[in-house]
Amino acid sequence: APSPQSNLATANELAWRNAEKFDAVSRPQQRLDATDVATAKRIHSSLGLKKANSTSFLTFNGGSKASIEELLAFPFPNAAVIFAQEHKALAWELSQLTNRARNQGWIIFATPAVVTKEEGDKRHRSAGTLLAIQASLCPEVALPFAKSDVSAGAYRGRLTAAWCRWGGGLIACSAYFFGSEGWTNRNRLIWQRIGVLRKKTDYPWIVAGDFNMSPEYFMQHA
Repeated sequence: APSPQSNLATANELAWRNAEKFDAVSRPQQRLDATDVATAKRIHSSLGLKKANSTSFLTFNGGSKASIEELLAFPFPNAAVIFAQEHKALAWELSQLTNRARNQGWIIFATPAVVTKEEGDKRHRSAGTLLAIQASLCPEVALPFAKSDVSAGAYRGRLTAAWCRWGGGLIACSAYFFGSEGWTNRNRLIWQRIGVLRKKTDYPWIVAGDFNMSPEYFMQHA
């Protein structure tokens, strides 16, 4: 079976190779028109989503709450879980997103962004991770943890984990590593936190995210 490291690298490579395609749908505050639908179909095709009996797991760094909301509005009938990073939304904004996504068939588990003056956008917001799980695959509780926000300390806003019914049950985890620094101490803390949480459950895990490293660098220096 693949190691957790190889699973992570594979998920990161998937996001990296499809970054340009996902950028095409990250236009906030625009109505979905025929061009957008065609873009969605190309994404479906590139990821194998056109197969009626296939199940997919998508990872996406949207850079904003609006772009993630747009992604959730696209028809991804075979996607069991969408792993999102850097939504930059605070708790009250996540509540709005959750209500909208519920109407589209998604249950949202999210970790709020952090407010910082050192990094982030012009509003001094950074990070924020999220899981969108098909409602039919998910109870509305973040089993087996007390809450889906499993980040803490130096890596607040960078880890979300929740249970999914797919395949008999698994833990989905969305991770967002600090950028332009590789395997620094604080990125290793995020990785170690995932390891600690994995020991608390017998379920298999799928960890996907924006690790801000190439797959090759990730594997060589992990």
